[in-house]
Amino acid sequence: MKKTLTVLSLFTIFFMIFGTTKLYQYNESIKESELNFVSLSTKKLSKTAKEISTLMTSNVESDLLRLQINSLLIKSKLTSNGFSFILNKKGDFVFYPGDSLNDEPFNIYSYAKEEKIASLSILGDHAKTFKAGTFDLFADDSGEKMWGFTAPIFGTEFSLASVMLKDPVLKANEEQQHSLFYGVTGLIGAISLLMFTLSFAFFKSPQKRVWYSTSLLSISLLIGTCALCIFSHNNLDYAYASEVPITEPAILENYLTELEHKTQNLGFGTPIRIPTGIYINTVEIESAVNIRITGLIWQTFDNESESVIPGVYFPDAVESEIEEMYTDTFNEHKTIGWKFNILMRESFSGLRYPFDVEAVWIRMLPKEFYKNIIFTPDFDNYELINPVFLPGVDPEVVLPGWKLKKTFFSYLAGNYNTNFGIKKYVGTRSYPELYFNITIQRNFLDPFISVILPLLVVAILVFILLLTCSCNDSDLEKLGFSAGAILSGIAALFFVVIIAQIDLRKNLAAEQIIYMDFYYFIIYTVFLIVSVNSLMICWPEKFDLLCYKNNLLVKSVYWPFITLTLFIASIYYFHP
Repeated sequence: MKKTLTVLSLFTIFFMIFGTTKLYQYNESIKESELNFVSLSTKKLSKTAKEISTLMTSNVESDLLRLQINSLLIKSKLTSNGFSFILNKKGDFVFYPGDSLNDEPFNIYSYAKEEKIASLSILGDHAKTFKAGTFDLFADDSGEKMWGFTAPIFGTEFSLASVMLKDPVLKANEEQQHSLFYGVTGLIGAISLLMFTLSFAFFKSPQKRVWYSTSLLSISLLIGTCALCIFSHNNLDYAYASEVPITEPAILENYLTELEHKTQNLGFGTPIRIPTGIYINTVEIESAVNIRITGLIWQTFDNESESVIPGVYFPDAVESEIEEMYTDTFNEHKTIGWKFNILMRESFSGLRYPFDVEAVWIRMLPKEFYKNIIFTPDFDNYELINPVFLPGVDPEVVLPGWKLKKTFFSYLAGNYNTNFGIKKYVGTRSYPELYFNITIQRNFLDPFISVILPLLVVAILVFILLLTCSCNDSDLEKLGFSAGAILSGIAALFFVVIIAQIDLRKNLAAEQIIYMDFYYFIIYTVFLIVSVNSLMICWPEKFDLLCYKNNLLVKSVYWPFITLTLFIASIYYFHP
């Protein structure tokens, strides 16, 4: 007894130290990242304010001044995680992304009220003092956390301000996610062992000791499984191997520069750039592999690209309707816009269902896809380009059962095993293709009600059947226990469960064993255990181990077996 408690205590202490150490490392790493980012952003803002001061005091034409200011903000990456603007001492906007510099100004106070970010008014108040500052902001409805920065533009009566989202910046990197995951797992293990050890030591009666210790262990493991699910839900993000996300102009320019060197070395010359933008009106998931998307797409052509045939080819579309909507010409640039309705052939893995994050993607190629032409994201015609602001998607888009997380452009090299009969076809050399991606996260409530809750009810019903198992003849008549009755109940539940699993895998078009399958596998296992247990109890030859304390062994390990298996499966599937 004492040796057992000593061993359990040592394991508890080990897991406790391991978990707290990992969580401490994670917390310190996040704090350091935050301090470094705030310090760097403050320096960038001050430097950019000085450069803008030089521009504003040099009598530059207003339209050119706006372009130069916008170029400075992009170069300093102050717009990569939010947006920047210039305020006067009254709190009026004198520069705002997407608006002309000398347009009729609107006020940050009315903007804060309209966008339901009341704390933004702090920036207006601070602009009156003409001092630099850093502030914590948050959205009233969503609770989205942000930083606010201000810096005076000397030589003027204006202040440069910037608002940046915290979540994209403080998103844990791979090493931090590992520390957090190991820390949470270690603490869960420590708490589970602690509950088991305390109940084992406190109760003297063997029967009470077993029931209380296994019950507390099961509750701890269940809470631990929920914690891992929450961890996955909050930290899981979409990623595709070899894909290059293009989330800001600086990244795009660097990527295109590398591409130009590559194509020139291969003898294809400099790629023709076609700025391409997209706006999604509706997204409908018609089946596990069919997604219908409608919206607008536009392209801008200049003198260098006037020889290119306008239009877009959607290679993943099984149905495609494209109709020209408008043509606009400005400063020798011609923009053509089309509306489209396409049915895409895509599939979701569902590996971590119902805690999965997936992506709806649109692959876009030139009509002359065999030439040295590359589509580039038309960032100039989006007000906000940070992925969490969902650029390119109608705010009213409704996608039942899913939540839109972010949108972004990306490049992925296309590799084909043919040149389509074109001897100088560029695409066989890993030529990049433009994608527009919509990252979506499944809402947990619907799968919980339709999938998890029925399985929980089945597990409870099987446990009730198990409780009727008795080795005492006096209890048989009271409980109505018989192996035949147990097998009949198990058989009825078995067909319900297996049909539900087949239906789930069919709806998800699953091609591999997914996380949710383990819930069904556990239920099948307890079906077998309870069935075999009932047969062995009714067997003419009694088994002393099974009949100890009236089948206490099997009854007491029922819930620990279920919760421990779920906990291990969660560790396997949700490991970063």
